[in-house]
Amino acid sequence: MKLALEQQQLALKLKSVEQELKEEQVEEDKLRESIRKLKDVETVLPQQLHHLKALLQEKESLLQQERQKFTEDEKQRTEMLQQCSQSVSLFEQCFGLRFDVDHADGVLKLIFTQIDPAMPRKPFSLSVRIEKHPNTSINQYQVVHCSPSIPFEPLLQSLNQTNHFRRFIVQVRQLFESTATTPTIQL
Repeated sequence: MKLALEQQQLALKLKSVEQELKEEQVEEDKLRESIRKLKDVETVLPQQLHHLKALLQEKESLLQQERQKFTEDEKQRTEMLQQCSQSVSLFEQCFGLRFDVDHADGVLKLIFTQIDPAMPRKPFSLSVRIEKHPNTSINQYQVVHCSPSIPFEPLLQSLNQTNHFRRFIVQVRQLFESTATTPTIQL
């Protein structure tokens, strides 16, 4: 009996050891599969890293080009702004013409000086609303203020037909000059 009991204990121990071996085999298989997957990743990672580095370098190059283009564009805008400022200053000094823009109302105010020889700084002004027609390059102009009053209607009609703004400015100045040189009769 003792022997049977020992055999039974040994059989139980054997089953327990076999179960542990099976579990260890399953664990070993899982570890081997994990190692295989890691080795696969290990072979793919350098390729992905190389690809990502190349992509990063390409993006950095494009960014550098965009920065350079932006810098060049900014330089051109600055130069153009300086030229425009000089032109505006020339208009103000030589031609006695200043432009004020009210973006909210879409109104351009033309302020003329050096018209009246007796009072060269006296301002003569005309405010024009400029409306762009959708889907066309044609502008529609409307005079919203004129001081002193001049008969600008024929000039405005011509401007709306021809869109020749420079000619309109010259003709408005001439009308202002004609009012400044017309002597006023004092009673």
